[in-house]
Amino acid sequence: MITGVPTIPLASLVTSQPALAQSLTSVRYGEVPLVEISGFTPLIPGPGTVESVSARAGLVSEALPTLDSARGGLALAVARQGGRFRIVPHNQGLLWTLTCLTDGWTGLLCHLSETMAHATGDPDGLARHAEVITARAAEDQYDHSAVAAAAVRRMLSNNQAADFAPSLTHSDTELAVQLLNGERLITALDMRRACFTAVGSIDAHSAMSALTDFTTALTKTDTDMTAQCSTPESLRASGRWQRINVGGGESTCVRAAWAVPGRSAAEHAALYAAHLVLGGGYGARLMQRFRESLRWSYSPWSNFHHYAAYSLLEVNIDVPTRHRQAAEQILMEEVERLRTERVPDAELRRVVAHACGTLAASLASQSGLAAMLTHVQSLGLPYDWLWNWPGNLRAVTPAQVLQVAQDWLHPDRAAGATVGPVTS
Repeated sequence: MITGVPTIPLASLVTSQPALAQSLTSVRYGEVPLVEISGFTPLIPGPGTVESVSARAGLVSEALPTLDSARGGLALAVARQGGRFRIVPHNQGLLWTLTCLTDGWTGLLCHLSETMAHATGDPDGLARHAEVITARAAEDQYDHSAVAAAAVRRMLSNNQAADFAPSLTHSDTELAVQLLNGERLITALDMRRACFTAVGSIDAHSAMSALTDFTTALTKTDTDMTAQCSTPESLRASGRWQRINVGGGESTCVRAAWAVPGRSAAEHAALYAAHLVLGGGYGARLMQRFRESLRWSYSPWSNFHHYAAYSLLEVNIDVPTRHRQAAEQILMEEVERLRTERVPDAELRRVVAHACGTLAASLASQSGLAAMLTHVQSLGLPYDWLWNWPGNLRAVTPAQVLQVAQDWLHPDRAAGATVGPVTS
């Protein structure tokens, strides 16, 4: 059970496995007259590069909220009824967020599905949306953090491309436009692997019925294509460190990343605890070293990005350019410290307690609970993983943290990128 959150009996969670959807969940929770719906729909793999798939995700996420022009677009139609509708690209798919009043929410959901089910890619509209995502990608070419993130991911996947800028080429967006031109937009979505969660002061069984109707209406393709999943063992960069100069400014981004076992793995709780000690909060070691002691960086951090088959542990420090080489060395020193010294029990207990409290706070709202349940199920985990997670985290010992750091955070498994201004 998650301390600090109102008790949610597991019996009040209703999960279903309809033939055309991976996972649907509804939760009766709270007395506020709102329904929060969170969803994740992977894209069906198609021709082209990873970037062209990202371009398709960007086009669909831009196009869907603008449908129903007679009412100013779906997003505006929902807003006029006191709600919010948003779709953003995420993990080679789309992340959905819908907030609406409990009064008439099923009718609103039906209107959304009917409008989206028959919408086709308009050439002029697709061209306009392509300009938007291309402009955003162009901005990222000069963003040190975005460039560093793209660099470490490509190194971990053994992509030796010289251009590490996270940009979409003209051919990427052109291919995405061609694939969607005249086609129903929902044909790009793999609804059989979709996850949707409804949380609110609603009848759970009625909500399940509404979610089933919604996903069924959007499932209009018989394509059977499954994305290939990487494993943490296959994602390693042999200790490479890339140094890139791009853009301007006076600071440099120092980033390192490791592919590690994902949330379904037995050792993931210990890996997560290692992250908490290293850079997962204000009392973490990177914060103490770079902010409190050296005063080089305001907010150094470590963080996880979770995928179905593995997780990516990233560590990031923004420092004045003159300190970039020293920052690289100190960062790896702190990682090596995790691999050679046991974390004091008091330090481990402190960071774990803070993480459990932060999780409880994030789940106290309907939107937070809906988003987290969708995230958990998008990884192929049962919903009760969320209830067991705090206990698993609190059970981690210093010896386990030392062991997983030795197994997975070796310098030879890391991908590193230092991205600074061209004037440096």
